[in-house]
Amino acid sequence: MSRQSHEEFLKRSVRQTLIRERERRDKAHWSVDEVRQLKIQTVEPWKRVVYGFLGLTTAMGGVLTLSEKNRAIGIVMLVVSLMLMFVAAFGIKKSVEAVFNAIDLADLVSGIVDVFDL
Repeated sequence: MSRQSHEEFLKRSVRQTLIRERERRDKAHWSVDEVRQLKIQTVEPWKRVVYGFLGLTTAMGGVLTLSEKNRAIGIVMLVVSLMLMFVAAFGIKKSVEAVFNAIDLADLVSGIVDVFDL
């Protein structure tokens, strides 16, 4: 997936989070600092599916390895599978400021605020 496509996903994630938080907090106007502190999902849905599949296959391999003589490898595989399934289930959330530090944040936030007429 291209960088531009991932940036578009992140922008959509910011918009969706802002809409959800605006309804939840019943707040019409948002400052730039408030938008910067919002936590957004950074892992795309298709990647979460892949992580879930890898987690399940690693868990199966860990269980099979546990039944053999290599218990340490089986335990490591089970721990790795749990981490993969955790990312698949919950994703990774970061603040808008941390995600968009490479992009001019002021332009991004002002564009989002203008779109939603906040």
